[in-house]
Amino acid sequence: MRVLVVGAVSHFASVLTHAPGTLSEHNVQTFSGDVHDTKAVKSMLAGQEAVIYFAPGGDKSTTDPFEALDAATRGTFHLMTAAEEAGVRRVVLVSTLTFFGRHPRDWNVDTSWRPRPTPDPAELCPWLAELSVREAIRASPGLRADCLRLGANVADVQMVQAITSALSEPLTDNAAGRWRIVHVGAAAGRPTNQGRPWREVFAPAVPLASRPIKNVVVFGAGGILRVHGLTQAQANAMP
Repeated sequence: MRVLVVGAVSHFASVLTHAPGTLSEHNVQTFSGDVHDTKAVKSMLAGQEAVIYFAPGGDKSTTDPFEALDAATRGTFHLMTAAEEAGVRRVVLVSTLTFFGRHPRDWNVDTSWRPRPTPDPAELCPWLAELSVREAIRASPGLRADCLRLGANVADVQMVQAITSALSEPLTDNAAGRWRIVHVGAAAGRPTNQGRPWREVFAPAVPLASRPIKNVVVFGAGGILRVHGLTQAQANAMP
């Protein structure tokens, strides 16, 4: 199978290209360029049968968070659209289990749990990439995507095995079967629950200080507020 690896840092690209396992039986090529470069992306996708896409931001290879966010959203959707146009049927999205690092160890977190990423690009970007790929799958009946969420301590051989397994999944026209999530390994650093309620678990580490509201703008004042005679003075007196 002709496979294009997109977005992988040099270590992962080397692992996938020279893997001693079954992935080495595929014709693997890598693309580390800009996913917004339409001409380059179309050229690399020509003749490919599958795409292995490492979610932007998950490996912290991008120092500019805005660039990573743009790549995770607009860039991901552009890549998926170009892949469908090139006749690609399979996509393997390599994401992260960092989403669940705050979840206590006694919580049985599986693929049915919705991630609650923090604003950290290492969490937010892979999550946005997942959403972008999933929406692209919904809009593109010819595509199938397997989302592999890797734990921080997953060995290279485990990653290769998970990707190899995803590449061998049967293609289907069933909408429910064209998007699959797999957890590989476990999220690192999961704390002990100690009886904390879930709201406390997901509360910000540093509470956000509130600020007093001084100025209020009332839109649509020609409606019910106007009928009840809200004057400018009353509006100004609102806390």
